[in-house]
Amino acid sequence: MLPILTLLHLFPLSTAHPQSTLGNRNFPDPSITYDPSTDKWYAFATQSDDDIHVQVASSSSFPSGSDWTYLPRTDILPVPGKWVNSSQPEIWAPDVHFVNSSSSGKWVMYYSGLASGSGYHCIGTASTASSSNASILGPYTADDEPFACPTSKGGAIDASGFYDEQDDARWVVYKVDGSAKGPGGPCGNGLPPGEPTPFMLQRVDARDGVTKVGEPIQILDRDPELDGPLIEAPSLVKHVARGGGDDDDDDNNDDHGRGGDRWVLFYSSHCFNS
Repeated sequence: MLPILTLLHLFPLSTAHPQSTLGNRNFPDPSITYDPSTDKWYAFATQSDDDIHVQVASSSSFPSGSDWTYLPRTDILPVPGKWVNSSQPEIWAPDVHFVNSSSSGKWVMYYSGLASGSGYHCIGTASTASSSNASILGPYTADDEPFACPTSKGGAIDASGFYDEQDDARWVVYKVDGSAKGPGGPCGNGLPPGEPTPFMLQRVDARDGVTKVGEPIQILDRDPELDGPLIEAPSLVKHVARGGGDDDDDDNNDDHGRGGDRWVLFYSSHCFNS
C-alpha cells in the first residue's frame, strides 16, 4: 500500500470515468505507448485466441477520447525467440519502448513466453531495425536468448521498462513467477508456505535497452498477510521534485532521491487487486 499512498500524497485526486474502448475483445495485459512520428497511441496485449502473438490497437485521441481501433491480423512479433516453445508460445504482457541513439533509434519490446522444456514462462526481448524512421509496428526481431529465465524459481513474467531522463538510465522491472510452481490454493500459491514472487530490477544499456548492466536486484517480495499468494505486474513511475531535483536545500532532500525525487511502484496483489 505504501507506494500508492505516496502517490496520493503527491497528486490531487480526481474521479475516473470508464470509457468504452475495444468492446468485449479479449485484449489482456495491455501496455500503452505514444509514438510521436504518427501522433498516435498504441496498445499492445497478450496473445489472443487467433494465434496472433502480440495484439495491437491504436488511438489518435487518447487520453481525452476512446476511439481505439483494433488492428486485425497485425502480429508485430511473428517469430518469438528460439527459446520459446514453438507449438505453445503463450506470449504474455508485451511492453514496448523507443530507444534513441545519437543518429537513429529503434523500438524495443519486452515480453514473456513459455520456455521450451520447462513449463514456465521467461522474459524475452525483440527490436525493430535501427533507423531514423523506425516503425512502432515493426516487425520486431526476437533475440535468440531469454532476458531473464530463472526456471528453478518458477520463471519470470510481466517485464516493464522505464527510462530515467535525469540520469540517462534505463531499467526493466519484472516478477519472478514463484506462483507458477506454488503448492496450490488461490492463484496456485495460496497454501502455506507458498513460493516467493519477488520483483527484480535490472539496469540495461540506455542506448539499446537490452544489454544488461550489472546484476538484477530485488526491490520487493510478497507479504503473505498483506499480499496473499502473490504480487505481480510491477510498473515504475518517477516523480521529479519541482526544480528538477537540483535543490541543495537540506530541508527539501530526503532518502527518496535527490531533491525529493520519488520512485513509485504500482503492482497487483491477492491475484487481482492493485
